[in-house]
Amino acid sequence: MQILLVQENPQNIELRCALAAQDYVVKQVSCAGAAIGFMATERSQIIILDLDFPGDQGMCVLEVLRKSSPFAPILVLTCHDSVRLRNSCFDRGADVLLQKTVAVPELLARLRVLERWLTRSSNPVIKIGNVSIDTVHHSVFVDGREVPMPRKEYMLLKTMMNNAGHVQSRQFLEMHLYNWDEEISSNALEVYVHNLRRKLGRNFIRTVRGLGYKVSGDR
Repeated sequence: MQILLVQENPQNIELRCALAAQDYVVKQVSCAGAAIGFMATERSQIIILDLDFPGDQGMCVLEVLRKSSPFAPILVLTCHDSVRLRNSCFDRGADVLLQKTVAVPELLARLRVLERWLTRSSNPVIKIGNVSIDTVHHSVFVDGREVPMPRKEYMLLKTMMNNAGHVQSRQFLEMHLYNWDEEISSNALEVYVHNLRRKLGRNFIRTVRGLGYKVSGDR
């Protein structure tokens, strides 16, 4: 699951590191404009908004995010807590409101709730040819038989199957696999694709020379 973290102070990496440690792919931006640009090219993202912007800017960012991404769950973090603030956040589009002092386990539990919301609003099973993914239990099946799969391979396969029929570039796929500050080895993507072909059939993922990869559903 990818998370878009909107935080006015990009040097504050504590939250991003805590999420990355739980295997979330975190993209961090520091303003509403950058967030809108990111969301325009992504699907099924959870947004975490740190409301600690100068003045009333945090509320304005929240309103802009909700208008530009009407279906994305938004979790708001704030230093303050009052009935008026909570009501204002919910009225402007927040789905969950937590104080910034919240313990990491509770934050992760709330994120799992938002993930379930996303799952219920979409088909929890993705099936192409003889390959299917159970996105609730993060399981992959070939001809009804479960195939063990490491996290990165699962994430890559899910991204490809969600965009089946379209050529997906290296940049697009790497963006879905890695945090922006995470080092990427030069041949990592090729290794993952090779492993997937070995497990799913060599023709399931086709190489489109000079452009990227495409899921065909053939074996």
